[in-house]
Amino acid sequence: MLGIVLALLWTLRAALTTAALRGYAWVAVGLVLVAAAGRTWHQQGYWKDSFTLFDHAVRVTEGNYLAYNNRGHALYEAGRVDEAMADYRRSLEINPRYADAGNNLGHALAERGQPTAAIPLYRTALAAKPGQRDIMVNLANALSDVGQTEEATRLYEEVLAREPDQVNALNGLG
Repeated sequence: MLGIVLALLWTLRAALTTAALRGYAWVAVGLVLVAAAGRTWHQQGYWKDSFTLFDHAVRVTEGNYLAYNNRGHALYEAGRVDEAMADYRRSLEINPRYADAGNNLGHALAERGQPTAAIPLYRTALAAKPGQRDIMVNLANALSDVGQTEEATRLYEEVLAREPDQVNALNGLG
């Protein structure tokens, strides 16, 4: 709304320089400011926390894979893992190659003891974001959990070659 408000205020400023319109222009300026303040007050309620913000974004948009993923993350952080996983899945339905949602869903599945289900999600996420450290480490962890230590070791070493102090890769390799 900022752009619209500025355009209106510039127009009203021009009207203020015209003597015949000066009184009406001041009233219009006041109305614009009151309307902007009211809209701001209304919108700030959606910015209370991440869940509220992204819940609103999901409700008022269509096909917003970012909003589903981000709401899923807020739900996950709140311990509402089943709901988070549903949002990650919805994000991937909308955009199957969205790496963050694939990585997040894979992480949730791996944390629930389902590394085999996480592996294809990590692979797809890594294909979309090649070389992304967190995805590589998560994939390596899942591979290690299912006994595929050779590939896991290669991934850990690849991460450590670029970032020798990466704690999760060091831990996994150890």
